[in-house]
Amino acid sequence: MPKITNNEEKNPIQCSICNEYRFFEIRKTQHSGKNRGISLNEPFFYCKKCAKSESLLSDKTIEEQIAKVQNGKTAYLKSALEEKKFEPYNKFGFKYDPLDYYYIPGLIRPWNEGFLTPVFFSIELLFYYSSNPDYWISRSSFSSLQIYDKNGQYFFDRGFGINRNGNLFAWLGDLCEFFEDRTQNQHLKRFLLDNINSDHDIISDYYFNNIEANFTKSDNENEILHLKNKFEENIYKKYIIKLSTLNIKSLRDRYAHPLVNDKNLIFNAYSKLNKILIENLNKEELKKALKNKGVDSSELKNLGSLKLFEKFVEKFLDCNDSHNLMTPFFVLYDLRILNDHLMETNFEVEYNDCKKRIGISNGINYYDFYKIVLQSLIKTYEKLNELVDSEAGPDPNA
Repeated sequence: MPKITNNEEKNPIQCSICNEYRFFEIRKTQHSGKNRGISLNEPFFYCKKCAKSESLLSDKTIEEQIAKVQNGKTAYLKSALEEKKFEPYNKFGFKYDPLDYYYIPGLIRPWNEGFLTPVFFSIELLFYYSSNPDYWISRSSFSSLQIYDKNGQYFFDRGFGINRNGNLFAWLGDLCEFFEDRTQNQHLKRFLLDNINSDHDIISDYYFNNIEANFTKSDNENEILHLKNKFEENIYKKYIIKLSTLNIKSLRDRYAHPLVNDKNLIFNAYSKLNKILIENLNKEELKKALKNKGVDSSELKNLGSLKLFEKFVEKFLDCNDSHNLMTPFFVLYDLRILNDHLMETNFEVEYNDCKKRIGISNGINYYDFYKIVLQSLIKTYEKLNELVDSEAGPDPNA
């Protein structure tokens, strides 16, 4: 399913059949008719789900170009747009494809021609700054991010998009404005080193937010933390129960977003997320609250923090299905355990069991499953917030 935004109008890049966001592609094609023909770089929108392509050149345009060719000949046509250079945005030497600007919906403006041309970078640029102690990476979602300096200030304040191929991109005009500051010359060299040819894909939250002005909800750890804090604040307001030992407002310095499909990085992320969500649960406060609710001490004696939290949800939020609701937390906990046994022979069996428990088959890479785990945690926290909102809370006169 396509990601839902606030925009009720359909983006032209969306597939008319399945509604998915299509890929923009440039293909070398040939067309012929009446003993003559043309070859050209032809722009298409391609839906991978439906395996259907739509040319962005009309049949009439192609027929008109064929008619101009000498009888018996095939001509190679090159659009003037392919050679377009956007001044004054060429001074720093970034590679870009002007066809992206002209064909991807929403980028053309009646002013500052070329400003919103996407410039692409390899993931190596992100590795460079994430490994530098003077900088840290914050991913507001899986497809948009910011780089901050060690003082918590924006490094490149416009941020980056991350497309479906895992490449970074930013707008040409923003990059040029940033590097007008000559103190950034050392960073310019790094950016140019990791500047790659366009892969023509900018579908991301960054695109939705910047171009469509549709501010999508976060789909990663930031949303989990937001929902967790909201839930715990509401629990405290209603029951004066502090569920966590630490009130974590920000993931900075506590959590490193995994950037690629790397087994060790992803399992380290599971461990750190487990510390924030599960090890941070206040066992003594949970036991005290459950005892006050009438639960016998013998039922609580050997329960760990997660089991106590499950019982809390059952008793305080009147949730008869608390075990199933809490499944993503138990899966996260088991993934944390697996982080200590990555090289053991039974790892795959245990890992596949984790996938099975949240309805996923084995044919998925580590990073994609990581995304699914986070989505399942988001859904659980959303349900927990619904439950606490529906509870009347204790009677103050009782």
